Amino acid sequence: MATRDDPRMAAMSRRPRTAGDPPPSPPDPERLLALLGLAHRAGKLAVGLTAVRRLVRRGERPLVLVASGVGESLRRRVRELSPVRGVWWDCLPRERLAAALGRRELGVVALGDPAFLAGLQGEEGTQ
Repeated sequence: MATRDDPRMAAMSRRPRTAGDPPPSPPDPERLLALLGLAHRAGKLAVGLTAVRRLVRRGERPLVLVASGVGESLRRRVRELSPVRGVWWDCLPRERLAAALGRRELGVVALGDPAFLAGLQGEEGTQ
């Protein structure tokens, strides 16, 4: 008999995720960087705090990714953003995120495109 703590029962009680829901946690860093690079080349990635704020003001409710090693000032500014789909804190090292997107310094990016958000959900399921 299944109990409340049984993982099968927990899986049945969850509502199905849609493209509008953020994945609960970042996928593997290599896959995340690959997807961010693809989104960047497609012009669907907001790079830097100013671009992220612009995306939020347009009402796109992006998923915001904050790199590890950023200062408290940037963290406070990201916490003030609303509405957002979710925030992944310390998902990648700041230097690695910047290098992957061809920048010298970079601490925050955001993804608002539903197709790429669905790709993040699909990536998580393939691990």
